Amino acid sequence: MCGFSSSEAIGQSPRLTQGHDSDPETIRGIRIAVQEERPCRVRIVNYRGGASGQPFWNCLTVRAAGGRAGHILPSPPLPSAP
Repeated sequence: MCGFSSSEAIGQSPRLTQGHDSDPETIRGIRIAVQEERPCRVRIVNYRGGASGQPFWNCLTVRAAGGRAGHILPSPPLPSAP
């Protein structure tokens, strides 16, 4: 989808798609939400892999999939995207 081969993408952080115009405050918000195990929804400029390296708007939703003991947790409604 983003132009990266599976060998380029597997095992990598989502930072793989970030670049020059990816907003640092949005990235910080994602990081904090993950650390606090709370859902977030953002729009961020990401970049395609391969030769094009073209920027695109990514509407990203992040939420925890399970609890510490491996149980699936109900998630609260997501905030509206900016």
